[in-house]
Amino acid sequence: MTLVRQTQKIQNMEKILRKLRSAIEVKLNSHLTKLTLKNKFEKWAVIFVSVSDEFSDFFEESFVARRNPDVMGIRLIIDFNAFSKGSEMEKMHLMIKTLHRSVEKMAMPKFKISEEEREKLNEIINTVEKELELEIN
Repeated sequence: MTLVRQTQKIQNMEKILRKLRSAIEVKLNSHLTKLTLKNKFEKWAVIFVSVSDEFSDFFEESFVARRNPDVMGIRLIIDFNAFSKGSEMEKMHLMIKTLHRSVEKMAMPKFKISEEEREKLNEIINTVEKELELEIN
């Protein structure tokens, strides 16, 4: 009985995560198509990782710059307890916060993203956050 409840909780959390990730991605991509950056990256891949403490040793944050194709791969950890217990709005804010953190990581020399370009990306993320807040409320 407990196992079934836990499985249902995990499935519900996965559905919410998928829904939020999809909503964020659609809005973010629509804004990004209007933006031209000086760097050579074609894709910005952000991987959200939210695992309990017992599994955290297996998932580290990582920052990869691939050149064929040109992809920025950024894997960041979201606080598991806050994410699993938060409302849909709180989950969305945690994911947005993680996107802002990914932009901060773009200051690393391997990504070569200027401060001006990072500011533009953060502005877009803020716009997406406001749009989603209106939809969720």
